[in-house]
Amino acid sequence: MPRIQYSAPAILAFLISTFIATTAPPPSASAVSFDPGNIITDAVMGNYNSMSETAIRNFLRSQCNRSTCLVNQNIGGESAAHIIYRAAQDFHINPQALIVLLQKEQSLITANATATRLRKATGYGCPDTAACNSKYYGFKNQVRLAANLFRTVLNGGWSNYPVGWRYVQYHPNRGCGGSNVYIANRATSALYRYTPYQPNGALMNGRADSCSSYGNYNFYNYFVKWFGSTGAVTKVSARQVIPEMNSAFLPSGTFAIKATSGKTLAFVSESNANGAQAQIVNYHGRESQQFKLLKDGKYYKIRHVASGRFLDVSGAGTADGTKVQLWDENSTCAQKWAVEIRGDHYTFRSACSGKALDINGANIHSSGVHVQIWDDNKTVAQQWDLIDLSSAPVKNGEYNLKTPANTVLSLNQEYFNNGTPMKTGLGTAARTQLFQLNRRADGYYAIKNPSSGRYLDVSGASVASGTQVQLWDGNNTCAQRWVVKSNGDGYRLVNACSGKSLDVSGADIWSENTKIQIWDNNDSVAQRWYFTSRPTTQYLTNGTYAIESRSQSPYVIAPWQYTSPRDGLNALLWHNREVARTHNGSQNFTISYDNYNGYYTLYNTYTRRSLDVSGAGRNHNTNVQFWSNNASCAQRWYIIPTNNDYYKILSACSRLALARTDSQVAQGDNILIRNLANTDRQEWRFLRR
Repeated sequence: MPRIQYSAPAILAFLISTFIATTAPPPSASAVSFDPGNIITDAVMGNYNSMSETAIRNFLRSQCNRSTCLVNQNIGGESAAHIIYRAAQDFHINPQALIVLLQKEQSLITANATATRLRKATGYGCPDTAACNSKYYGFKNQVRLAANLFRTVLNGGWSNYPVGWRYVQYHPNRGCGGSNVYIANRATSALYRYTPYQPNGALMNGRADSCSSYGNYNFYNYFVKWFGSTGAVTKVSARQVIPEMNSAFLPSGTFAIKATSGKTLAFVSESNANGAQAQIVNYHGRESQQFKLLKDGKYYKIRHVASGRFLDVSGAGTADGTKVQLWDENSTCAQKWAVEIRGDHYTFRSACSGKALDINGANIHSSGVHVQIWDDNKTVAQQWDLIDLSSAPVKNGEYNLKTPANTVLSLNQEYFNNGTPMKTGLGTAARTQLFQLNRRADGYYAIKNPSSGRYLDVSGASVASGTQVQLWDGNNTCAQRWVVKSNGDGYRLVNACSGKSLDVSGADIWSENTKIQIWDNNDSVAQRWYFTSRPTTQYLTNGTYAIESRSQSPYVIAPWQYTSPRDGLNALLWHNREVARTHNGSQNFTISYDNYNGYYTLYNTYTRRSLDVSGAGRNHNTNVQFWSNNASCAQRWYIIPTNNDYYKILSACSRLALARTDSQVAQGDNILIRNLANTDRQEWRFLRR
């Protein structure tokens, strides 16, 4: 079930509605061969050349050939077969898997293709507890979003059920229970990200009840019925060695590890000898209650500060109730822990078994209760808080994040929504380029853009290098948690999901509009950031000016000279003396600075209107005009000095630059906004009047 656009491990609000379908499984259903941990292999799900477009069309026709069937629908000028084929090719996903998904979610392969079924064809963006989100509607949109989600997980991106032992519910109702399932591959993980439930025993025994969920069971059986083997044949015993689990990337420091009750993990033995058992006690700030978390590949080793020994599973045991103790450092799985972020809390899972650090009997309020390992069950017995006892590398506050080339982390537009991509920009003193750092108790930073109220976020909580960094509503996931690490000259910002750094694509730190992404740590200038106070310099004092082109001196910006003032008059280039002779004052602009937001307004005294980007446009070659004051971004400008008393004038809507056309004729040249370039056609001088 897709977690739409981003980053929330365990947000059920984004689950799709049809994974508890009430329809019975297809006739070929087999409880004997179905393995909830190995539903389909990576190779089969990624076999994007399994069917040609013609083969897809023929298959759809073989299942339903009425005029109301999917195969006979014209969808925005495209056939369903073409849409499925293109999604399969573009995202390298088996078209058979997409066909089965359409059947599993909306019965679209065999039933009438109604408007309702088409608009939510794969159930993407349809929670089981709320109405579908209409922005994901549309057959083509649905198919491509589903294919993209499957490909993201196959590529190693975020999944709430990554490979390894996972607790999987039988039904959205937690009271229906669940069991630990060994997720054998990423393809199966992708299915659980889409539909996070497994069939219960009643369904598997042919007696489905109110706690039965058909989604993944139907997927498997439709696939086998129509296309043959999913390639998933081997069940995995719980006694086998589990694969490596990924940890979140943690801040470096000394921590108290607290239960949600406030009791703290500690060793209170006088000697802190090998074999001393872990327990919870009241927190007193002593070294016996302090730990250092040391990265060890995909795991962490947890060193007890007072003794120098390590948190250890006795005998590298895998049984529920195995003692957690202190022991001298060794290289075994007994001392390796996967540290996972789950909402506000953390879970520590042993690398030997996948079982979680657990407070005996969930008695989290009593001192002296022993700590053990137990099946991962997501209860308060296994929820821990990290309290970073180290000093903050950067103080909380509002900053510009600058590159070594003095470009800044920027939105590059005045209005922004969820998903607005981060890019490099010129430092304009705009609040859209301001970011508020707030250090959490666990040592992570949340980085908020106060103008929008949204946070710096890794798209989809992906761990893949090259993933876009964006703005998104606060969601308390690893996608919005950042470790700030000093690198001697500046800082690296490392994302908690992947351990990868905030990075300027291609190390192009000198240009505007360069993509901001995450990338493997390399300590290059692309990953070096400086936290600087927001500039408050007013480059140009308030007053009345003429605005003269550097490329055509002494030509200035003015309205069409033979027309009475009105909205929509074009901004043109006129000889300064000619303008002054024809309409006294038409070249004059009263310039005012907004100290809070860092922008200027350019008010023409003749027209009694402001210099305005037509339609608040954001595109190259958008026209510039005069319009009545409206306080929109169309009339807000950033003025940035270049050299020799000249300036760039950038639209607050787009950060595109005020420019004259490429015409060689100065008189009457049009004024518009253009992509920022190193040309004197985009440089202007302000002549005081």
